[in-house]
Amino acid sequence: MSEAGHGEMCCEFCSMNALLHLVYSFSPQGLVARGHDEVSFLHELMETASSGLTLADKLLGQYENEWNGDVTCVLESKRM
Repeated sequence: MSEAGHGEMCCEFCSMNALLHLVYSFSPQGLVARGHDEVSFLHELMETASSGLTLADKLLGQYENEWNGDVTCVLESKRM
């Protein structure tokens, strides 16, 4: 990919990130007003948008580092 291609991707990401922050700023009130208790999902989405890391990225990092490749730790961390 050319340098221009990378720049275009960055601008698209920056615009999408800005849009996500804008939508997030009023989404919790809309969910609550409609009687939906799903605001916690928005917090996780915003954390992903801000950090650039998905839940899978975070779990993989823990799996490879602090859990020393023990897959049972992944399963236990997400047990409900």
